Amino acid sequence: MIKTLLTMVLFFVLTGTIFGQSKLFEKVTFSVSIGSAIPVGNYSSSSIQNAQLFLPEDDRVFLGLDKSKAGFAQTGFNYRFQIEYLFSPKIHTFIRLGRSSNPVINEVLETFFF
Repeated sequence: MIKTLLTMVLFFVLTGTIFGQSKLFEKVTFSVSIGSAIPVGNYSSSSIQNAQLFLPEDDRVFLGLDKSKAGFAQTGFNYRFQIEYLFSPKIHTFIRLGRSSNPVINEVLETFFF
């Protein structure tokens, strides 16, 4: 959470001096974007009761956790880099690289398993 807050503060402070996109050449464009990765829906849920999987014949046999019902994700970060090349005004190509990361809520899982 502190990393996300610090990133947002730096973004707003440096917005006047740093541009996310700049045209270095007429046909090549570079862009960079950063931000927070906010989990939504079941991915952000930390309800361990909804995620428990048991053997259908015997509900005392624990099989694991269903990640589609609770992802235990916290707010994380993401970043993207893109290079675009214009062949003509109507034809272009680009390469985009990026990553999103959401840490897991360890406290809930540690309490359940230990």
